[in-house]
Parts: sequence; C-alpha cells; structure tokens
Amino acid sequence: TDPELSCIVVSEETRKGGEAVNKKRLENGLAALELFEIQLIKDPEHSRNEEEKISSSSLRQRLLGTLLRPPRVR
Repeated sequence: TDPELSCIVVSEETRKGGEAVNKKRLENGLAALELFEIQLIKDPEHSRNEEEKISSSSLRQRLLGTLLRPPRVR
C-alpha cells in the first residue's frame, strides 16, 4: 500500500472491493482513499449472450478463433 495515494476509481460493480481496500488501509494505519465512482458504459455491439456493458471479457471472447497474426513458416 502506498501512503501517497488519495483516491481509487471504482464502478458500481467494484465499490465493495474499494471499501475492502479502505478497511485494509485503516488496519495498516493508512488514510482511507476517496472512492470515485464511475458509470459503466453500454456496449453498442454486444450480442445476446454478452453483458450490455463494455467488458474486456466480451472483447476477448470476440477474438476467440480470430487469427491475430499469420503462422510462422519453419
């Protein structure tokens, strides 16, 4: 933990994690961080089996089966 930090960015989904961070900081004699909550952004390209929010997990799923670079010839 860094005593120089003063804020942590959380979302509605990660707020409890931010609160847990603050609990641990207080246990270690550090100041609590300000929790700055951001809104989740809807993904206009999500499919029926994906979450509506922009998600790195959904982006990785979309890449499954996609050739990222050509195979090397040996």
